[in-house]
Amino acid sequence: MIEDEKLECQYIKEDFSYEAEVKRKGVLSALCLEEENARFADSPGISINNRDQGFRPAFQDMRTGFCMISQFADGRPAPIHILDGLPEEWIEVRESNGQAIRACPQIISGFVRNGCFYTRDEASQVILNQGDALI
Repeated sequence: MIEDEKLECQYIKEDFSYEAEVKRKGVLSALCLEEENARFADSPGISINNRDQGFRPAFQDMRTGFCMISQFADGRPAPIHILDGLPEEWIEVRESNGQAIRACPQIISGFVRNGCFYTRDEASQVILNQGDALI
């Protein structure tokens, strides 16, 4: 189980990316997560492509600034974004079997690294810009 289930994370920047704006207007669902993975498939914006840089899949509650590392329903850390391990107050709809279908509109997906929350766009930019800094 993760030591601190909810972490207070720092915002990296005040103007949120397009993806965060879309999520604020819509809802985060399993389908939305699949679409995000497809959109970022060839970039550091997915877990498999940024894990070695210290990014962990996470969610952030835009109402409070708290974020949470993605985890399975039983509390084990998940290697990808999974809605089932989110706190009950972050879930808007569950199936009758308890599986989370949709998060509240203020919940966004992203990554945590060194106590900071990054959207998928931001994580991608950090990693891509590291290569520039090495030149």
